[in-house]
Amino acid sequence: MPDLPVVRRAVRAVVSSLPIRGRHRFIAAVAPYISSGTEIVRIGGLNVEIDHDLSFCRAMYYGLYEPHLTNWIRFNVRADDAVIEPGVNVGFITGHLLQQVGNKGLVIALEPSRRCAEQLHRNNDIAAIPSLRFVNAAMADVSGEDTYYETSRIVSHGYGCLGSVEQPEDGTSYSIPTRSVDDLMDEYSLEKVRFLKLDIEGAELIALQGASQALAAGRIDHVMVETTIDHANADSKPQSLAIAKILESSGFRSHSMRRNGTLRPLNLGAIGQQPFRSDVMWSRR
Repeated sequence: MPDLPVVRRAVRAVVSSLPIRGRHRFIAAVAPYISSGTEIVRIGGLNVEIDHDLSFCRAMYYGLYEPHLTNWIRFNVRADDAVIEPGVNVGFITGHLLQQVGNKGLVIALEPSRRCAEQLHRNNDIAAIPSLRFVNAAMADVSGEDTYYETSRIVSHGYGCLGSVEQPEDGTSYSIPTRSVDDLMDEYSLEKVRFLKLDIEGAELIALQGASQALAAGRIDHVMVETTIDHANADSKPQSLAIAKILESSGFRSHSMRRNGTLRPLNLGAIGQQPFRSDVMWSRR
């Protein structure tokens, strides 16, 4: 019988490096034969636990999860940079950020989910990673406390949310500290943040409202916002346009990201009636 980890790594090398059409379908077809159980993958000095039985995690392992973002990070986040990442989940993007900033940079990583935080601590000596500051908290407009709903989909789909955003039926609620970007920058004495990643399940607008001082002072270079415009949800477009107004008035321009990490201009205001769900990169002019 072949060594399955070796087979997995070989498949990953091919699928993640070549522009093969139908990559997701191919992995969905072959994964049951070469992938099962959990595996620790080391990325940027962080041990990331991959559950091969979950398509969400398998996509990370085979290089199919947000390659546009991991490639953008590879070319734009530099050694010694400071970045802020709320919504760590299993730590996949965190590992890529750590890989780029090196030992002298700083990744401030927030994760409100108890399950995800426990998993990260179980697999890592967090205090021994010099460029990582892990905070078991949610990002919001002010530092304080809120109710967090951890759902049964927290690892399979990366979904949990603040109670002020939604109260999902499959969620278990508990109180969690909240932090604002401005307070984090003061706490860690950050003069500049190279990259702020906002993929936090509907809390993106309130997180930006908590970065008002840093944005006004030009102390953040790039902001990625997971953006959803669903015309069945009357609040989604106004919220997206409110985010756009804040960032445009702070000197940012919006871009979509290609798979190779390069950017192309995006006009959110011109989006019509088709649903839109994408990571939008806002870069300072």
